[in-house]
Amino acid sequence: MLHKDLYQIFLPEFIDNHKSIDGWNNTSSDIEISSSIKVDIGAIENLGESKIDEKALKTVNNGHQSYEDCEEACMAIPKCKQFSYRKDTCRLGMVFGAGHLSTEEIDQELRSMWIHDRIIPPEAVASIGECEKRTDRELFSKQFPI
Repeated sequence: MLHKDLYQIFLPEFIDNHKSIDGWNNTSSDIEISSSIKVDIGAIENLGESKIDEKALKTVNNGHQSYEDCEEACMAIPKCKQFSYRKDTCRLGMVFGAGHLSTEEIDQELRSMWIHDRIIPPEAVASIGECEKRTDRELFSKQFPI
């Protein structure tokens, strides 16, 4: 099995079957927004994001208001790949994390979602290509010439 197979077969199936899961913690933790926590442009740019405008920043800072607003906040930051929402708290993740089922009572209100096209961009999968096929003998002889 190749890494390409993982991206083309298993990961899309996981994400397609689990676009949104209640009671699941996908470990989004790069940005947290709530009624008492706001972010500024600098905080987003420190995560490696190119400049975002004031309109996008406002969208991000409204992410705590509802699940749908949290999704919009993630979509406003091009590098955001996933998010989780619990009443009054939106967490955004810039890297993919499958996460885990939460056993904490408070997390029963937690809802996680992944942005499929940002985790597995079609052009990235196409560029992975095939591995060079060699026999063990060929590999050994290149590493240990006699």
